[in-house]
Amino acid sequence: TEYLNYEDKKFSESRGTGVFGDQARDTGIDADLFRYYLLRNRPEKSDTQFFWNDFMEKANGEIIANFANLVNRVYQFIERFFGGVIPDFDLNSKDSIFSQINIKERTASIIEDFEQVEIKKALLDVLAICSEGNKFFQDTAPWAVIKEDEKRAATILGSLACFTKDISILLYPFIYIISTSYYSNR
Repeated sequence: TEYLNYEDKKFSESRGTGVFGDQARDTGIDADLFRYYLLRNRPEKSDTQFFWNDFMEKANGEIIANFANLVNRVYQFIERFFGGVIPDFDLNSKDSIFSQINIKERTASIIEDFEQVEIKKALLDVLAICSEGNKFFQDTAPWAVIKEDEKRAATILGSLACFTKDISILLYPFIYIISTSYYSNR
């Protein structure tokens, strides 16, 4: 890979330029967020920069607003409308996210990214799938559907629950704690 620089300067322990392991730990920021950002910003084909403002934007926008928000919304609705039990659903229904997103095909592409050591591309591909899940949730509006058709809402939410599990598995190499902590607390 190429070089990772710090705020437009070269990392230098002797000059105190950069963030090093003990300093990262002392910030209190979860190690998985650092791991995520370093992989997201990985200098695979050209030099890249570590910027604190970019770190926060990517952590908040790509992981928290994208993945964590989807997980939170799906499971809150399942808790509210189905007593915390993932409802049975028709995988092949047009109301299933799996009818909109071919997760097996997309996963095969991500595996290919890993095999080609395109780590950043693999991560961005996972985040793109997750964004599609958020769009599906918003477009299908299960909060409105539940009032008219419980079976359809069950398919939307049940398939999204399985989808979030799939995304968690795909994110596992990047952010172990974030992608599993919600499930371990349930």
